[in-house]
Amino acid sequence: MQKKFLLTVLFFGLLAGSTVVSAHQGHSGGSQQVSDALWQEKMGRIINNYLKIRASLAADSLEGVDKLARDIFQLAGEIQEIIDHYAHSAHLHKFHTQIDTHAISRCADRLQWGQIEQVRKDFKLLSEQIKKYLQLFGRPDNVPGKVYIYQCSMYPGYWLQESKEVGNPYYGKKMLKCGNLVSEDGDKQEHQQHQHG
Repeated sequence: MQKKFLLTVLFFGLLAGSTVVSAHQGHSGGSQQVSDALWQEKMGRIINNYLKIRASLAADSLEGVDKLARDIFQLAGEIQEIIDHYAHSAHLHKFHTQIDTHAISRCADRLQWGQIEQVRKDFKLLSEQIKKYLQLFGRPDNVPGKVYIYQCSMYPGYWLQESKEVGNPYYGKKMLKCGNLVSEDGDKQEHQQHQHG
C-alpha cells in the first residue's frame, strides 16, 4: 500500500514538473516574439524617418530634419533597452552583433544640429547601418512600400529611397539623378542602373 502511494506521489510530481517546464518554455517563446516585434516595429519607424530625411536632402533642404532625427535618436535608445532586457532572442542577438545602435544614435544626434554638408556626411554613416539592416532582416512590416538601395560612386556612399526615380541626397539638385541601383528590399540586382544628372 505504501509503495503504491509513493508511486502515485512520484507520478503526480513528475506531471507537475512537466507542466511547469512547458509553461516556462511557452512563456519564453512568447517573450521572444514580443521583443522581436517591438524592435522590428521601432526599426521600421527609424527607416520611415530616414526616408523622409533623404527626400529633404535631395531637395537641398533641412526642413523637418531635426525632428525626424530626434525621433530616430529616441527609437535607437529604446531598441538598446530592449536588447538589454531580451538577450535570449536569437534574432535580437543577431541584430545586436550586426547593427550598431550606438552609431545610429550618434548619427541621429548630429543630424539635428549641422549645416547641410555636415548633415550629408552623417547621413552617409546612418545609411550604412540602415542598408545593413535591410540586407540582413528585410523590410519591416510597417514600412509601407519597397525600399531601393542606391550607390553614388562619386560621393561615394549608399542611400535608401522608396522610389526607383533617383534622388541623390549627397549632391541634391546639383546631381540629383546620379546613382546606381544596388538592390530592392535588400536583394541584389543582376543589372545596375547608372544615371548622371
